[in-house]
Amino acid sequence: MTSIEEVRTRIQRARSLRELADIRANLHPLGPFLEDLWRRRIALCKTIDELCDLERRVRRIRSYPLRDKLERALTIREREIAFVTSAERAANDAPARERAALDRAIHRAHASRGAREAIVRYLAQREELYASTRPAYREALVSWLAARFPEEFESRARAEQAVAQAEEESVRRRVA
Repeated sequence: MTSIEEVRTRIQRARSLRELADIRANLHPLGPFLEDLWRRRIALCKTIDELCDLERRVRRIRSYPLRDKLERALTIREREIAFVTSAERAANDAPARERAALDRAIHRAHASRGAREAIVRYLAQREELYASTRPAYREALVSWLAARFPEEFESRARAEQAVAQAEEESVRRRVA
């Protein structure tokens, strides 16, 4: 019988998705190793597109603590991939990477349980985005808030005002 640590070590040493799938197929029960398997799957992603595909699957996880951990791991891996790419490849992939990062940020905001949480996520994630996509992210958030929470924001202008107030408050906290 193999110990939990031995299985975790095998998961961490997996060098391909096929090897990871073989390990997963031989695990019973899967529960104690679920997070390890997801994290290794994220680490094996080599492109932003692979991360976006994986993020769609992560968003379907019902366990909020696990989903939040994996979303943070996706963000970290995205930064690693972006850092490792060469200057030439970065120049060629810039629009796709920018759009993928924007899409991920918008989906995270839409996963919020309330308007206030969506605004807090926006404030936390906007600095992680490329400068060229920040206005689009803000615009998408304001439109979504007005449509999703009509009881809180009777108009788009009210949603715009709430986001602007939160931004001002964020700047005041940073300065203080």
